[in-house]
Amino acid sequence: MSATLGLTLDPSVGRPFYQQIFDQVVERVQLGALVPGTRMPPSRTLARDLGTTRNTVVRAFEELTQAGWLQARVGRGTFVCAPPTEAPLAPPPKAALPWTRVFSSAASAEIHQRAERLAIGLVDRPCIDLQSMQPPRDLLPVQDLRRCTDHVLRSRGARALEYAPIEGVAVLREQVAIDLYRSGVACSADDLIVTAGSQQAIDLVVRALVDPGDTVLVDQCTYAGLLRILGMAGAQVAPIPGDARGPDIPALETIHGAKLLYVMPDSQNPTGAWISRPRRQQIVAWSRRAGVPVIEDDHAADLDLD
Repeated sequence: MSATLGLTLDPSVGRPFYQQIFDQVVERVQLGALVPGTRMPPSRTLARDLGTTRNTVVRAFEELTQAGWLQARVGRGTFVCAPPTEAPLAPPPKAALPWTRVFSSAASAEIHQRAERLAIGLVDRPCIDLQSMQPPRDLLPVQDLRRCTDHVLRSRGARALEYAPIEGVAVLREQVAIDLYRSGVACSADDLIVTAGSQQAIDLVVRALVDPGDTVLVDQCTYAGLLRILGMAGAQVAPIPGDARGPDIPALETIHGAKLLYVMPDSQNPTGAWISRPRRQQIVAWSRRAGVPVIEDDHAADLDLD
């Protein structure tokens, strides 16, 4: 915790530290706990207080400055600004979505802490943390992972601890390309990038394709991490209606000028719904007609046991 700002970092929430810092600073400015003109601690000091790297704090400050929450003054430091009246370089959203404003780091931390206290017997009232989709600790394959780690260190030695290629280890990309080819997707290892998870992959796609003010189509209930990424990109989020078989195609046909469509076809987060095969084919056909790329977040496909 920072002695001056009251910030905390929680590695269990599945959100990068720099984004946690971003969220908490914005929240404190909105609540009046950080008033305009307040000087922020030096990045080294804040990094030490939070137990993270200086680069993490610097990136958070850069994002906050770009969004208009902080101002860097040469030779003087970084200062809190008045809350921005609109997203930089983008018009305000046409309609505010209620779920884009309900995810706060403070609430997230409180839920996680209550679940932790229940797990170690400090509280008796039932509390199940449903914020993130992860298995119970007793189901995690700790011993298997330890054996894998031991094997890699024995076989590759110090090479295993060196920096890997940004696009991912070649042998892994080659194996993924082979598996994709067997499933009907023609690609090579050069077409693939290995990420640390779907969150990083979504962030990379949004950074590459979405400009401030662009419209991105999503399910009416969708992944909170996506909404945060789109909010930071200055995108306008447009929810599309659907049913138990997936997004409503006639509704998609009425939308023009969208930049992307984001779907989770298997075990959708948070509803658990699945898009039927005919509906998937209709989505692909619409995408080709409309010229709108589809982001397929298929992180939970392996949950299908049928």
